[in-house]
Amino acid sequence: MRELKFRHFDKRLNDFWVFELLSVGIGWLSDIESFDKDRVDSPIEQFTDVQDRKGNELCEGDICKVAGIGLGVVEICKYNGTQFKTLDGYDVPVIDCLAEDDDFEIVGNIHQNPELLEQNDE
Repeated sequence: MRELKFRHFDKRLNDFWVFELLSVGIGWLSDIESFDKDRVDSPIEQFTDVQDRKGNELCEGDICKVAGIGLGVVEICKYNGTQFKTLDGYDVPVIDCLAEDDDFEIVGNIHQNPELLEQNDE
């Protein structure tokens, strides 16, 4: 059974709704029944099955700091897989960030910490 995990940001609660989809045979089961679609105002963001050096699950929209590269945002591309988009506009595969240095850390997300995107500390 394969599990896909997603999140939505709820501005009123300043927190995320997290839900999972489980493949069962040829169909999907979801715990989305508990998800209130009227309370969210963001796109669906998918978790990547990758963890940062502290063991936190990496998700689209997370802001990460990578040693030697700086800050960037996690994006999932249909054809290129999970990418780390630097503030300078470069796309770096997340797997390369993990292979180069284990100093890869989630420092926030685009919803709760947009001010992090205004700086580029190394």
